[in-house]
Amino acid sequence: MFGSGAVCLVFILSLSIYVAMPRDNVPPTLVKTGRELVGASDTELATIIPTLISGSSSVILLGSVLSHETANIYPRRDGIVEDIYVDIGDTIQKNQVVALFLPKGVEGQSAAMIAEKQARKSQAKSNLITAEQVAKETIINARQKINEKETTLLVAEREQEGILQTFAESEANVAQMQNQAFTVIQNARQLVEWVLLGSNSRTREYIEEYEVLDNIGQLNASTIPRVVVVEIFNAVLNNESAYYSAASKDQKADIINALFVQMEDLLRQMLGLLQTTASAPSSKTVDHYSYDELNDRIEKVIDAQNDVLKAQEKIEDAQNSFDTLIASELELYQAYRGGNISGKMSNKVRTIKTEIQTAHNSLALTEANQEQMVERQRTQISIADAMLQSEYAQSGHRQIRSPFAGTISKRFIDVGQIVMPSMPAFELTNV
Repeated sequence: MFGSGAVCLVFILSLSIYVAMPRDNVPPTLVKTGRELVGASDTELATIIPTLISGSSSVILLGSVLSHETANIYPRRDGIVEDIYVDIGDTIQKNQVVALFLPKGVEGQSAAMIAEKQARKSQAKSNLITAEQVAKETIINARQKINEKETTLLVAEREQEGILQTFAESEANVAQMQNQAFTVIQNARQLVEWVLLGSNSRTREYIEEYEVLDNIGQLNASTIPRVVVVEIFNAVLNNESAYYSAASKDQKADIINALFVQMEDLLRQMLGLLQTTASAPSSKTVDHYSYDELNDRIEKVIDAQNDVLKAQEKIEDAQNSFDTLIASELELYQAYRGGNISGKMSNKVRTIKTEIQTAHNSLALTEANQEQMVERQRTQISIADAMLQSEYAQSGHRQIRSPFAGTISKRFIDVGQIVMPSMPAFELTNV
C-alpha cells in the first residue's frame, strides 16, 4: 500500500507513564505545546513541536511512528525464497533486486508445463488451419453445387422450350393417327361395299337392302343380318361425313372413336354374312361364289379387321403419350393451349429454381457456421497463448524487484519460506 500527503510526524501516544503522583492524584504536566512551524495554512497540516517542561521528569513513550509515504513490494509469482538481499533500514533504488526465488524445478515443476502449453498452442493452431481448410472446402463445395444447379437450370429451360415443341408434335401425331385411322376405316367400308354390291365405284352413297347381292347370306333363313349390315354401313357413312365437317380436334376424336365401334361391328356382321353365303367348288355361277372367291373375301374382311385394330392401337398409343405429357406439365400445357406462356415454368424448371434458392440459403448458413468454427479455433489459440505466457511468467521470474525507491521499514519473508503473489515481501517508507 502506498501512502500520500504532506510529510508530517504524528506522535501517537500510547502511554504508560510511570511518575510519582501527588496525593491528590492529579498527574503532573510533563510537556507543553511548543511553537508552531511557520507557513501552515487552514488547508494544510500543522506540525507542533512539543517541549519538555522539566528536565528531571522521566517519561517512557510506547507506540509506533507511521509514514504516509509507504509502499509494499509483492512477488509476481509463488515460490520458495532462496536468498534475501536487503533488510530493515536499507535504502534501495527503483528496480533493485531485493530477493531471489528458487528455480521452478526445485518446487516440483519443470519445463514440462511449458512444453505442455506449447503443445496446446500448436494443436490449437493446427485445429485453426484444419477448420479454415474445412470451411473453405465446404463453402467451395456449396458454391459448386449452386453452379451445377444453375447449369442444370439452363438445360431445363432449354428442355422447356423442347416441351412446348413436344406438345405441338404430340398433338400433331394424334391428329395424324386419327387421319390414318379414318383412311383405314374408309378402306374397310369400301371393302364391305364391294362385298355387298360387287362394286365400290359409288361415291359415299347409302345402300338399300335390296341392292345387296342375292347370294350374300342366302343360307340364312332370315334377311335380318343383311338389314343390320346395311344399317351399320349407312351409319358409318354418316359419321364419315361428320368427320369431314368437324370443327374441332375434340369433335374429330369423338367421331373416330364412334367409327371404330361401328366398323368393328360392321366387319363382324359382314364376316357372319359371308359364312352363310353359298359357294361352289369351281367357277362362280349366278347364285354362288367359288370356294376361292368366297375365301378371298373372308380373308379380306379379316385383314380389314386387323387393320382397324392396329389403327385403333396407334391412336391409343399416341393419345396416351400425349396425355402423359400433359399430366407431367399440366400448367405449362394449359398456358400453351391458352397461347400465353410468358412467365410459365415447367415442373423441372420450377423445382430446380427452388433448389437453387434453398442452396443459396444453405450457403449463407454454412458460411456463418464455418466462420463461427474458425473463430472458435482462433479463440482457442488466444487462450492457449495466454496460458503459455502465464507459464512463462510463472517460470521465468526468479527475482523480486522493487518498483520504487525508498527505505525498507519491514520485512515479511525469510529464506526458505513459500510466498505467493498475494503476500507482501517488504514495506518501504520515504517512497
